[in-house]
Amino acid sequence: EKNCRNEEEGVRTMVAECLGSLACIEPKTILPVLEKLAKDDAEDKRLVHWTVGNAIKFAIGGHISSNDLSPFMPTFLLLLQEDDLAVKNVALLMVYSAVHHSPQLVAGLMKDQIIAQIYDLAQ
Repeated sequence: EKNCRNEEEGVRTMVAECLGSLACIEPKTILPVLEKLAKDDAEDKRLVHWTVGNAIKFAIGGHISSNDLSPFMPTFLLLLQEDDLAVKNVALLMVYSAVHHSPQLVAGLMKDQIIAQIYDLAQ
């Protein structure tokens, strides 16, 4: 968890890749941790949220079970509402990965959560 806050982007990317891979192997253990981190409201939350968004993107690309991930997706999609542009970007990449690899993950959330946020981003 502490390396999710590292200022060095390369370190955070490595952490995100590892967390994404671990989420594929042990989703019942890792996804609640990632959900907690996604709700982190510390001063350096942008770094943590960026790492979480990337971890989920890597997990989706690693073919995590949709059944395991879907209950957590509404929380992870809240990253689209962050003020930090890098976090919004990684959240959009996470959505793109979901649409590409597991559309069922976001199909039910598209109208209410995703399209509304993308529309707000476009303003």
